Amino acid sequence: MDRTARRNQDVADTTAKSFIATVKIAIKYLDYSHCGRQYDPAISQRLQSVFASEGCLRFTDTNYVPVLVTSDQLQSILRSSDTSLEALQTETLPEITLVIRKLRCLHSQHRLAAALDFLPVSEQWWIANLYLSTEERELSKFSKFVQSQKERYDH
Repeated sequence: MDRTARRNQDVADTTAKSFIATVKIAIKYLDYSHCGRQYDPAISQRLQSVFASEGCLRFTDTNYVPVLVTSDQLQSILRSSDTSLEALQTETLPEITLVIRKLRCLHSQHRLAAALDFLPVSEQWWIANLYLSTEERELSKFSKFVQSQKERYDH
């Protein structure tokens, strides 16, 4: 196995080990201010036009946003959502609530900002894949993987 293939396999393994669940979450609970890319309002405006003509496509798995949570945040999510880890992992798109600070998104800042401006308040939610934060070295690998997969919906 060459170096690139080995690195890709390491990243895929880290991602699989870190995955918790796919959930429905209010956008207001997501912090997408540190996505690495500078925010450009023109991109969000363009996405609003796409949303108007095609819809938000929140249920398309390539549009799910990756979200990092710590062990403490996960425990808080379980308490505030009155659920268990098993239920979170087995229910179809469980909706979670938070009483803690916002959760860190790794990308999709333009998509989420566009959704906040486009959707009525009662519909301001998105589908997120939750990943357990790991040690810094593993997080770096995971972030690289996410960057390679990001913004497929970027028009």
